[in-house]
Amino acid sequence: GAGHLDPKGRPNVLRGIMGEVSGKEGTADKVWLMETNLDDATGEEIGYLIGELFNAGALDAWTEHIYMKKNRPAFKVSALIKQEDAAKVEECFFLKSTTFGIRKTLLERVKLERKIENVNVTGRKMRLKTGEYTSPDGRKSKKSKLEYDDWAHE
Repeated sequence: GAGHLDPKGRPNVLRGIMGEVSGKEGTADKVWLMETNLDDATGEEIGYLIGELFNAGALDAWTEHIYMKKNRPAFKVSALIKQEDAAKVEECFFLKSTTFGIRKTLLERVKLERKIENVNVTGRKMRLKTGEYTSPDGRKSKKSKLEYDDWAHE
């Protein structure tokens, strides 16, 4: 519980993660990381590009604020892509942004095996995502989390 102590404006809670035996290992696959630096695009154009990258098949897409030559503020736009979607996402970078080039790096990605089940939380149907992992030395862990979108979009 939050208790009665006044933490002077800071949250008075603790997040706990409990592990348990699961018997499952993480899985590995290959993904492309595609990136470009843009110093001549507006925030609106960057937001549009991120949406289009997802529409083209990106697994994830994000921006980072950077400075380029002559101390120009800019955005680094990055996307993770499965091999089968690489051509569509590359085309999206060139057709939907001001870039003259992108960097591509092949990465190995390790992810937990996921299972999604529907659960009832205070009378509402929610998706519960669960991931299980076994480390090389045999330690086991299980993580569960309710999908945020189910809470946010009642």
